[in-house]
Amino acid sequence: MLQVGHLLIDGAEAYPDRLAIVNKTNALTYKELNRLCNCVANGLRNQGVSKGDRVAALLKNSVEWVITWYACQKLGAVFVPLHIRFRARELAEMMKVAESSVLVFPDEFEDNAMEIAELYPNIDFMVRVGEKKINDTDYKIIPWSSFIDAGDDMEAQVTTDNEDPSLLLFTSGTTGEPKGVLKTQEAVMLHAICMALRNNSPLNVQDVMMSAAPLYHIGGLQGLIKMHLIGGTYITLNGIVPEVVFNNIEKYKVTQLQMLPPVTYERIYTYKNRQDYDLSSIWEVCVSAGKSTTEYIDHIFEMFPTCHLRPSWGSTEACSITSMQITKNDLERDPGLIKAVGSVMPMTEVRIVGENGRDVKPGETGEALVRSPMVFKGYLKKKNKTVAALSNDGWFRTGDIMRFDQVNGYYYFIDRKKDVIKTGGENVFAQEIETIIQKHPAILDCAVVGVPDERFGEAIAAAVVLHEGCSITADELVAFCKEKLPSFKKPRYLAVVDKLPANAVGKVQKETLRGNPQIFKPIFD
Repeated sequence: MLQVGHLLIDGAEAYPDRLAIVNKTNALTYKELNRLCNCVANGLRNQGVSKGDRVAALLKNSVEWVITWYACQKLGAVFVPLHIRFRARELAEMMKVAESSVLVFPDEFEDNAMEIAELYPNIDFMVRVGEKKINDTDYKIIPWSSFIDAGDDMEAQVTTDNEDPSLLLFTSGTTGEPKGVLKTQEAVMLHAICMALRNNSPLNVQDVMMSAAPLYHIGGLQGLIKMHLIGGTYITLNGIVPEVVFNNIEKYKVTQLQMLPPVTYERIYTYKNRQDYDLSSIWEVCVSAGKSTTEYIDHIFEMFPTCHLRPSWGSTEACSITSMQITKNDLERDPGLIKAVGSVMPMTEVRIVGENGRDVKPGETGEALVRSPMVFKGYLKKKNKTVAALSNDGWFRTGDIMRFDQVNGYYYFIDRKKDVIKTGGENVFAQEIETIIQKHPAILDCAVVGVPDERFGEAIAAAVVLHEGCSITADELVAFCKEKLPSFKKPRYLAVVDKLPANAVGKVQKETLRGNPQIFKPIFD
């Protein structure tokens, strides 16, 4: 049987004194982490939590997040990580959908937790992480420290079956309301195994991954479970502080770095003292599908000259679908690889289909469909959305436009299907325009959307973020686009913004831009 809790149990037996998890305030070995997870699991069990119950956690990236995750896996409870940037009303709705009976929260989220409890009265009890004294309330609140102080560290692992639920994630997509995605014990463990099979570490390297990805997102969680399957160390960050990033790399000999989206690497690249640190341990840098640019990649290789890039593509619903490793020399030989996301992961099938649902020829674009034992079984309590996303024979419609190169065997991410702009009778991929605009020396980042237009029905609009100290006029952008783009692909509207609207994991919220067309000013006749 595939039991997620055994990732930690096996680690505690095989390498008890090796670091398992590190954050700003804690560094725990596998043995220490396993002991604390048992303490919390037994504390939750004593409060009535049992197999199948749903435990929600409103926690930042932290040791407590990881402990709660494994405590739930040991009990066979379903772990429900909540997005910390959502409002209380949204979080209460998630708990209602999940039917969570427990909420774990830290001192800093007390107001949110109290409001959630008012809106969702079906909470049996709450667990509070922190030193703040618990005031009298109408709700049963148990201090986290009481679980630890009780010291009940007997092994808490129960027997779970492959199809037992392990995790309920809410999608962090760029459009629409979050949807609950239930993952089984088997799906989570197979995901860890697939990630480990593609790890490709150099010989005699003990891997240490540092990640700023939220653990409540599949991108952050996949790094954690991979590291714990291979006996590695996982360093989790809350935000990007360049000095902390570089100090951790040097101190812990970090081998893998995950800072998403790719523009995040610019924040550490511009740190003036980065050359004071030994960064030679880095052998892999993770980048996500789509938003990489030549400038970003050049800067990554300047910081970490001998590293491999790890482009990948996946989703909450389907886990990791493709990945690859490429070197600086690979990109020099074939610059087009900057848009590649690699070959298909083990135990995974991919098809690319046209509007008629039939497979397209290699090299042609179409929507990617995915089938694997890691694909979810449906959105919780959303039958209509499940039917729209999943075929009867298990193919998940990703909504991503891809193409397959038969020569090198790689898939290429083109754009989100919903981001294809239909202007003047032509289909234009927003990401293609973004890639061109980001080559302008004054522009740091860019998002392209379609906005209503009397002449074209829908016109291309670009929201741009400038490099510090730079400026750009409409005439300058017009001249640049005329040189680089055919007429029908030129943006006709422009907005210069301080930052692009993004969700908790850095995905640009294009719906926000589409919903505010007034911010764009016309620049082409």
